[in-house]
Amino acid sequence: MAESINIQTEVARHRVPTSNFGALLGRQFCKPESVACIKDFDKVVADNANHGNLNLLPNRTPRRFRIKTFDVLSAAAKYVRGTGGVILNEGMEGGGEVFLPYDSENKQFGKMTPDAVEKALKKEDPNIVFSDIKATADEMNEYNRDEIRRIDTLISSLNEAKQKINSAIAENDRKASEYLRELADSKVDPVDFTKPSGSTTTIVVHNDED
Repeated sequence: MAESINIQTEVARHRVPTSNFGALLGRQFCKPESVACIKDFDKVVADNANHGNLNLLPNRTPRRFRIKTFDVLSAAAKYVRGTGGVILNEGMEGGGEVFLPYDSENKQFGKMTPDAVEKALKKEDPNIVFSDIKATADEMNEYNRDEIRRIDTLISSLNEAKQKINSAIAENDRKASEYLRELADSKVDPVDFTKPSGSTTTIVVHNDED
């Protein structure tokens, strides 16, 4: 009963934000998330190291930035760990349950700030949510475009390295071909000692045996 009395007192003190939270029923909120493009990247790096680091790898996995959206299906006034507020989607798994404390008369709910976005992406606070889904999508796409720029820079560097390697292949083939051609050009016909030449040579054999 003590918790019930406490939450009733909290609701009485925060009737406007409580009603505002209740008005969210049927609407959506969202959470940003950062997802690795190369699954189990640390394992990939370890496996590569164990096999002589033969494969080229980036220093980290590229990441894609998404938003997860949740329908608001329930809202209830709660007292959680000594703090009064409203819990949305109580019991919902997968990040759909969030506790929203009475903070500055609800002025901070869903407010997007760089610090809040960073904390949400690092999963430092599972209760950070954003109510402006379009603005959150735009913010995540800026993160995605930054990542694409980094990928394009890496691709450009790798393409330059690829061109240099192809040039080395061509140079090696050219040097080998030039050497073989020089050998062919400098070849002379073998001398045939069975054919008489223009002069006759008499060979005197001295036999010292009795």
